[in-house]
Amino acid sequence: MAEKHRIYRTADWAVAGSIVGALAAYPFQHSFAGGLAFAGFSAAAIGGLADSFAVTAIFKDPLGWKWPGWMGTRIIPKNRDRLIRELSDMVQTDLLSVAAINGKLQQFNLAGWLLAYFDERDSSAELADFLHRIGADLFGLADSTELADHLEQWILDHADQLNVSEIAADIGQWSLNNGYVDRVAEFIVHEVEKWLSSPSFRAMLTALIGQVLDSYSSGSASRKMFQSVAGLSPEKLGEKAQDWLQKLAVSLRSPEHPYRIKLNEQLAAIIVRLREDDALRRWVEDGKMKLLESARTRIDLAGWLQRRMDEVRAAETKTASSWLRGFISQAVRAGRSNPETEQRLNGVLNRLVMDAVAKNHNVIGSMVRGGLSTFTDEKLTEFVHEKAGKDLQYIRINGTAVGFIIGLLLFAATFWIGR
Repeated sequence: MAEKHRIYRTADWAVAGSIVGALAAYPFQHSFAGGLAFAGFSAAAIGGLADSFAVTAIFKDPLGWKWPGWMGTRIIPKNRDRLIRELSDMVQTDLLSVAAINGKLQQFNLAGWLLAYFDERDSSAELADFLHRIGADLFGLADSTELADHLEQWILDHADQLNVSEIAADIGQWSLNNGYVDRVAEFIVHEVEKWLSSPSFRAMLTALIGQVLDSYSSGSASRKMFQSVAGLSPEKLGEKAQDWLQKLAVSLRSPEHPYRIKLNEQLAAIIVRLREDDALRRWVEDGKMKLLESARTRIDLAGWLQRRMDEVRAAETKTASSWLRGFISQAVRAGRSNPETEQRLNGVLNRLVMDAVAKNHNVIGSMVRGGLSTFTDEKLTEFVHEKAGKDLQYIRINGTAVGFIIGLLLFAATFWIGR
């Protein structure tokens, strides 16, 4: 504020000094020095007064007189609506355009800042408690039946945006590339091998073989005799069948087994079909919609939501938010320790922010127009004068200084020409 008043005083003194200088030099203008001083000071006074008139005319009528319209006085009050419109358009389309906001956002690591904030301040507990309180308040106001209807309808309305075929193909390709298909196969083979070697499987297999043999030899003496001579007892056959199945399971441990190779080849072929076979893709997407419609009638979503909301409302804050606290802490640690995870999170946050900005960008101009429209002519003039008045005083100072220099140059030029 002190600096602002100092600029005003400097501009006033510059204009006043040039007038005093012109008056003081007037009696001596017949001499070269006096004429030079008079020309300089008088030109400075004219320049300073003219710029003072122009600066004052921006806000009001100079000297308090009602000047003609063509003089261009009271520029801000007369052009209030146009100025508000152009200022809001400038802020929206230039200063805070979508491209400008996106450029600034790309330079800022939003995910890194958030992760560092929650990690360094250990704010996971506060955030978990805050989210729990919000959830409890919202659940207290929500109707489970209405919420379930809206949720089901939202899922059905947006189900077409979830391309199950493409997602399944991506998951399958990722599993093949990272060896997860082999890991799953090894796990299944290991579990099957344990089951095949169990006494319960031996008993089941023996009983099944016994029923088959009884059915085979029933009503035929020759078959019974052959069975007796050959020693085809259910116990022996069951033991041999179990040994053979165990050996098959052990051989399936190797990724080079023909069955394992065939499985990978078939999965790769299915992935290709999920990407390229339009008929299969339509069948998968139709199945998705049928499954959602069936789930809508079979699953009591409203009852499930009501039970969950009752649990949240009844639980104490510390108990209910403990899992949130652990989840947030774990997520923060994982993000900070893995640059790739932090980068992916930053990309997601940037997309969310830019989507919101793009959809609501017109709000920026509306906010500026709304804020400025509340100003009266006097308040708007005072606001602009408060923000730009200091800089406008430099126009007066520059006009005085430039006028003084031009006056000196013109006098010097005309003085020598006149001689």
